[in-house]
Amino acid sequence: MKEKTTLDTKAIVVLEAVKGKKTIAEISKEFDVDKIDIIIWKEQFLYNASSLFESEIDDKVNDIGLPDFYNWKYKG
Repeated sequence: MKEKTTLDTKAIVVLEAVKGKKTIAEISKEFDVDKIDIIIWKEQFLYNASSLFESEIDDKVNDIGLPDFYNWKYKG
């Protein structure tokens, strides 16, 4: 029986799929993840990617707890 895939592994798998340098089959074999899961995760990621930018950038920086050198003010 396969172990449950961790969120970190899912993120790495999705980023590999988005990069497009490897086929879904190659990623599936490398991470021992079903091809359909990779396709679904990639579609979910791409569909929801814009939600990362819905709030003010300062709020996001503070919410995720980045080091102080990331706490800059957007001057755009």
